[in-house]
Amino acid sequence: ERFLVSSSPPADPTDEIFEMALDASIRTNLSRKVIIDDFKDVKSITDSVGRIVVLRVFKVWLHIEWLFKFLYWKELEGSIKILDRCMHFVNQMCKEEETTRKEGIPDTSPSTERLSGINLLDVMFENLPVVSGDHDWRDELISMTIIASDTVVSALALTLFTLGHHPEVQEKIFAEIQEVMGDLERDVTYADTNAMTYLDQVIIENIRLHGSIVMTMRHAANDTKLASCTLPAGSRVALMLHAMGWNKERFPNPEQFQPERFSPEQK
Repeated sequence: ERFLVSSSPPADPTDEIFEMALDASIRTNLSRKVIIDDFKDVKSITDSVGRIVVLRVFKVWLHIEWLFKFLYWKELEGSIKILDRCMHFVNQMCKEEETTRKEGIPDTSPSTERLSGINLLDVMFENLPVVSGDHDWRDELISMTIIASDTVVSALALTLFTLGHHPEVQEKIFAEIQEVMGDLERDVTYADTNAMTYLDQVIIENIRLHGSIVMTMRHAANDTKLASCTLPAGSRVALMLHAMGWNKERFPNPEQFQPERFSPEQK
């Protein structure tokens, strides 16, 4: 409620959003209800490491290795210890799952509750390669469970910020939620989210304007011919996602917030 009172002081909703995003990510990837205290320090990791990475990119003097370590290594080391603790927790869950599958022993861990349905952990166990490193697939699972939560937080927090400047859009979203849900006290289902088409448009348009990730890197496995040049095999390619979203040819008036760009009629 403190976020809805117009006369209240500024408030940061990211902690609440992060807990919800992390809980949803763990349920989806691990099919567990997890005591959130086991991951309570994860947000401090992403905040700290993200800030340090950005500082090193833009401050040339931090490219000097010894100076960077002198100024920031202690902070990074603390974040690494927290991450190691979280990785140990997820690894323990994976070992318990492996034991359950091999020996049929039920999972009685006090910090987790198994949920029904197929999840990412199920898919990974059923499709493990014959030869695999000890932790490679677990590392991917941890990345998709923990690190992905941070990008969700950024997207949703910026969406709330944008909605604060567009009350008319807020009203349309609320009306759609009421129409789809009926009873606002019940749990949201996957079918409900698919039916909330306008909400989907709003989130996508916000990501176009304020993407959580501004660029990503790819590796050209083969010679790749583009309209203006050919990328030799082995090239590293930087894809500027933010620039794509602000392309005037694809999105007229790209600086304007227009969720209707992604309506079925406009696609």
